Amino acid sequence: MADSVVADNAALHLELLAELQSLDWVASALESCEEAQTQLSAQRKQAEAALTALELKTKKDFESWHNIENSKRTQFFERVRNRSAQAVDDRKARDERLYLEAVEREMDKKRELGLLVSELEAVTSNIADLRSKVARHGQLKQQLDQLYHRAFDGQTPDFPQEDEAEDHLRSTKRDFEALQAELNRESGAQALLMRSQQALRVCVKSVSEALQASQIDIFSRSSFADMMERSALADAKQAAMHAAMLHQQARRAQPLIGPFPPLQVAQGNMMSDVFFDNPWSDMQFHRKIEASMNQVVQAFNAETAMMKESDTRLREVKARLQRATRNHRKAQADLNSLRRSIFIDAATLQSAMAPPPVADGSLFAPSLHRRAISSSNPWADAMLEAARQQESSEPLPEYSTAPPPSFDSITRA
Repeated sequence: MADSVVADNAALHLELLAELQSLDWVASALESCEEAQTQLSAQRKQAEAALTALELKTKKDFESWHNIENSKRTQFFERVRNRSAQAVDDRKARDERLYLEAVEREMDKKRELGLLVSELEAVTSNIADLRSKVARHGQLKQQLDQLYHRAFDGQTPDFPQEDEAEDHLRSTKRDFEALQAELNRESGAQALLMRSQQALRVCVKSVSEALQASQIDIFSRSSFADMMERSALADAKQAAMHAAMLHQQARRAQPLIGPFPPLQVAQGNMMSDVFFDNPWSDMQFHRKIEASMNQVVQAFNAETAMMKESDTRLREVKARLQRATRNHRKAQADLNSLRRSIFIDAATLQSAMAPPPVADGSLFAPSLHRRAISSSNPWADAMLEAARQQESSEPLPEYSTAPPPSFDSITRA
């Protein structure tokens, strides 16, 4: 019966609603994470294929350089083919340069692959946690649906206002879910932009260290300064790659974000920086590092501006989501209130339709009331208990069996 459903499950109903509202965001968040996982997996496969090709190229270039460096026979044929002894030295320098460039490209691709693997592991961990929350949300929703199913199965022509309230609730829920998904996308994009900005901050620091080492190298021509300079530039390049990758992920989540600013970190050359090191080349390279610093600072400022734009969008979406949340919760509260009032009306109608007490020598007829009144009704329980007490404590009154007096006797008296 309706009144018993409401009375027995009112507290459970409130608990289910509270926990459901605390997990309304997980479905759209899981969808965003799964989309990011798919994109990162595809990027990882592409990076692995590119790394395999670069490893083969590095191996080939190394063999070529090793042959011209150590094989007398190869050196002899090189002199004969070019008719010059200088051809061997030129071939050595060229093959060494190609090998070193191949090694550098391979190392860059390995760093990129490592970053992708780290991001993929983090997203996969988040997905596992979100899936457990989604499963819990589904269980709660199923319990709530079962509770309502027991009272309202399908359309209720007798209660058209309940159907209208359900339609309004579905409309507000669609608005809420759409804005929640938009908020999740914008929040995720802003988090990626923030990490990209942090990577650019590391890049600025590394380029600054390279500038200091380069300045020392100009006047001292120290091998240690050269090594510090190359190490700082390698760190800056890796940070710039990380920043660009995070920015691209943010753009996929939120297309309104602009493209990543152009950024090229200066890289040294093994031949000019080590074998033919001189103050003039050091000065030229120092200017390249200064140009890289300008690009990094411009990229950092551009990323900061995009962060501010994202923050503005996020505030707007949050305000709209708050309004949609209030509308959705009000619609839910109105529907719950209407259903509860329907339950109460049904219980009141049931009590009104119960048969009246039968005067058979006692105040109540216990046998009739025990059959007519549900023991789950508190009012019926109280009446039933009163009937039992009346039945056990008061004897039935005795009635006279003598015939009633006649009219004549009454008039004479």
